[in-house]
Amino acid sequence: MSTQQAHIPPAHPAYILRGHAAPVHATRFVRANARLLTADADGWVVLWGTATRRAVAVWRAHQGAVLGLGELGAENFVTHGRDSHLCVWHLPLADESSFSTVLPVDDASAPRKQPWLLHSLTVNTLNFCAFAMLAAPGPTPTSNTAATDTATDIGVNARQEAVLAVPSVRDEQIDVLHLPSERRTSIVPRLGFKTGMIMALALSRPQASPSGPLCLVSAYESGHIALHVLDATSGSSWTRLYVAQPHAQPPLSVCVLPAAEMEAAEASAPKPKSKSATKTLSTKHAGQQGLTARSDGRLLATAGWDGRVRVYAARSLRELAVLKWHKEGCYAVCFAEVGGAGADAGSVAQGGGVGGGGDVLITREAGTATTTVRRRREDKARSVHWLAAGSKDGKVSLWEIY
Repeated sequence: MSTQQAHIPPAHPAYILRGHAAPVHATRFVRANARLLTADADGWVVLWGTATRRAVAVWRAHQGAVLGLGELGAENFVTHGRDSHLCVWHLPLADESSFSTVLPVDDASAPRKQPWLLHSLTVNTLNFCAFAMLAAPGPTPTSNTAATDTATDIGVNARQEAVLAVPSVRDEQIDVLHLPSERRTSIVPRLGFKTGMIMALALSRPQASPSGPLCLVSAYESGHIALHVLDATSGSSWTRLYVAQPHAQPPLSVCVLPAAEMEAAEASAPKPKSKSATKTLSTKHAGQQGLTARSDGRLLATAGWDGRVRVYAARSLRELAVLKWHKEGCYAVCFAEVGGAGADAGSVAQGGGVGGGGDVLITREAGTATTTVRRRREDKARSVHWLAAGSKDGKVSLWEIY
């Protein structure tokens, strides 16, 4: 086996997206893998078509670096910038053709049309920690509402519910916010001892149950990791179930495995007796950030300051692949949805502008689908097990893995 592995050629990216003139700080697959969102240190956001690998919408979301990206419902995107703003943008599929496709690397000075701004929250960004979000099932139009009514469509999307967590302006505390009300619903208190800045956050519910307890994982500059659960009765107080210090250096990111969904954080579960990690891997590589889990819970990936993306088996933490192409450090990495979340999501895209939207047309209905070249290409792109990595060089590499 070792001899065979020695002769396996190194992996190469399937595509390179060259659109940003500044380091890429965030990446995320959206619209059931039909699109890829990327954002950079100058505040620019590019929406790419995964089938064509071309931009379908470009706009400047922030005046500072973008820390994180999110998707809220089918038509809303969330951006978190270093300009102390967290924004929710409404960008319907049918409107993509009206947006500029001129990339920042080609012209970063010309103004671009922005999507409809549904929400803009002022948040603390002094510590570089990106927001965490957990979306609730969104409302749907009533039966007597016309689907083509733009004002109604925006109103429905503006009512999409979500819980957000961001570092508070008060040291070592966490603000929990609600959308669409834009209210702060609770504060997660400091741990009671000196931890330094909050470095990373993750929100989840056990078994992804809408009625399950809301759980929050927080990572601190001191190397501490804490698990908090929201009291279901009060809806505003948090109980700390677990705190440990598994790291000697500040953790750069945290994530929750979809398969586990924080089962240990059930409200009725006892506090863990051990404060040591259940499994630890010494990677011997400093500067690994952007930790992310694939939707099936089988793989983990990190973006390395050494320009390498490393892929691990989630259960054993065994290193499965080292993806090397970028000459400069990588800051962001994301997986496409697998196991039905992306490949079998049904109707996705229609008409679009230069270089992407116009090349995509899908309408899937049981027994009535018409096979076309465009649809086959789109279906294939959506079903690929993509991994996207963003780098300091402004480029995004797309890899097909596992």
